[in-house]
Amino acid sequence: MSGAMKRSSIVLGLLALVAAGVAPRAAIAGSPQAQELFDRGMQQYEAGQHEAACESFARSQKVDPDVSTAYQLGRCNEQLGRYASAQAAYLDAAEMAKRAGDAERERAARTRADAIEPKLSRFVIDVPAAAHVKGLRLEHNGRPVDQNLWSQPLPVDPGKHTVTASAEDREGWSTTLVVTGPGTVTAQVPLLAKRNGEDEDEDEDEDEDEDEGPTKRRSGGLFGTGIALTAAGGAAVLVGVAGAGACEENVCPAPGLWAATALGGLAMLGAGIPLMIIFGKKVPVEPPAKPGAPAPVGRAGAALRVEPLIGPASAGLRGSF
Repeated sequence: MSGAMKRSSIVLGLLALVAAGVAPRAAIAGSPQAQELFDRGMQQYEAGQHEAACESFARSQKVDPDVSTAYQLGRCNEQLGRYASAQAAYLDAAEMAKRAGDAERERAARTRADAIEPKLSRFVIDVPAAAHVKGLRLEHNGRPVDQNLWSQPLPVDPGKHTVTASAEDREGWSTTLVVTGPGTVTAQVPLLAKRNGEDEDEDEDEDEDEDEGPTKRRSGGLFGTGIALTAAGGAAVLVGVAGAGACEENVCPAPGLWAATALGGLAMLGAGIPLMIIFGKKVPVEPPAKPGAPAPVGRAGAALRVEPLIGPASAGLRGSF
C-alpha cells in the first residue's frame, strides 16, 4: 500500500471517530511516545490487525492516559470478542470525558458500553459461609481477589479462568473453568481441609461426644441417704450448740447431753457428705444385655452394699460385696 493510501485510510478512520462523537487524540507536548503508539494502533486497526492494535493502544494509555486512546482500546477489544475488557475501556473513557467536562464524548462512550451489556460473560467465585476460614486468600488467574468481590458476578472475557484458594495450616485448592459466551459461570470454593487430617480427628471427637447415651446416679438410694444424714447432722449440731450455750447461763440437769448431740451431728455430717459426693455422680447407663449373652467377667452377682451406722455419739459406714 502506498503512503498516500495509508494516509487516506487513517483520515477515513479519524472521520469515523468524529462522526461517532469521539475526537482523535490530540498531540500533547511531552508525550511523543504515547502519540506514536496511538498512531501505530490506528494504522493496525484499519489494517484489521486488532490484536496488535489493542497492544499499541494499551501501551499508549499506560504512558499517557487519554479519552480517545481508551475509546480505541474498547473498539479493538470489542472486535476480538473481549467484551468485558471493551466495556471497561469504554467506561474508562466516559469517566475521563466527564472529568474533562466533555459531555458529548462521555455520552458516546457510555452508549457503546451499554450496547455491549447483553454480550457479557460473568464469572462468580462463590464462597459459602462454611468455607470462610481464617486467613482465606483467593486468586483469579494469578491476581488476588478482594473479599468484597467474593460471590459477586463479575464481567470477564471468554477463555480459561483459574481460581486458587489457600489459608494457613490448610491444604490448597484450585479449579479451572472455561467461559465461552454470554451467561454466568460459577466456581464454588470448598472448605479447605486442614493439613495432617486434623479436621477428621475433630469430627470424630464431636461424634463421640454426640454418641454419649443417657446417664444416671450411681445409687439414688444412697444419694438420698446422704442428703438425709447431712440435713439431720446439721440440725443436731445447731441444737447441741444452742443447748450448750444455754447451760452456761443456767443450771442444766444433763449438760453432757448437748455436747453429745452436737458430736453426733458432726458424725452424721461426716457420713452424709461423702455419700452425696460418691453416689450423686452421674454415670452412663449401660445398655441391656442381649438374650443369651454371657455376663461380664468379674461382675456377675457382685453388688456393693453400703450401710450407715449411727450410734448415740458416733456414726459411720459399713460396706460389703
